[in-house]
Amino acid sequence: MAQFSPNEQIKAEMQKIGSDKDYFHSKVASKHYNIAQFLEAYSEGNSWDNIPFSIFIEGLHKIQPRYYSISSSSLVQPKKISITAVVESVEVPGAPHVVKGVTTNYLLALKQKQHGDPNPDPHGLDYAITGPRNKYDGIHIPVHVRHSNFKLPSDPSKPIIMVGPGTGVAPFRGFIQERAQMARNGEIVGKTILFFGCRKQDEDFIYEKEWEVSFDIPKSHKHPAC
Repeated sequence: MAQFSPNEQIKAEMQKIGSDKDYFHSKVASKHYNIAQFLEAYSEGNSWDNIPFSIFIEGLHKIQPRYYSISSSSLVQPKKISITAVVESVEVPGAPHVVKGVTTNYLLALKQKQHGDPNPDPHGLDYAITGPRNKYDGIHIPVHVRHSNFKLPSDPSKPIIMVGPGTGVAPFRGFIQERAQMARNGEIVGKTILFFGCRKQDEDFIYEKEWEVSFDIPKSHKHPAC
């Protein structure tokens, strides 16, 4: 970007940012700037009129797919998939903006749209939930299910111990749903133990009520560790 700087002073700063990794980290990376925020932060009120459009296009990388563990059982919900994720919204010291989790906030905006939630984003951000050329109409999203080798033992009578703090409990929720349903169906289910940790029980003990119901099964135990 240095060669397209509005003046020599900004050009010198751009060159320093581009040549010093530590300086780049302290001035740019640590603040989680996108390209527009970066240029605005170092414009000093000037316009970057000389940047070719192709440079912007080259700097916009394709967003990679986000992979989430399925947190539901196909035995319980054969036509529905659940995921468990944290909707990130972090205030970074020294940054003039709030850093948002890209996909989780998009999913939150989609949920709010579907449920008619009028509450706007507290930081004034909007999400293009209709997709390119209104392809997704605010309801559909591009998604696919990837095969996983992380699964329950084929023999349900085998005991299992699961450890999943925070949203790391996601796949184990599906496991517990599966074994709970098997037990209700009269199958022999081995001892099923889940160790789950959270910082504040009254804030982030996710699925607390569900665990109380699911673990009300013979030979199952609940050991909350918050």
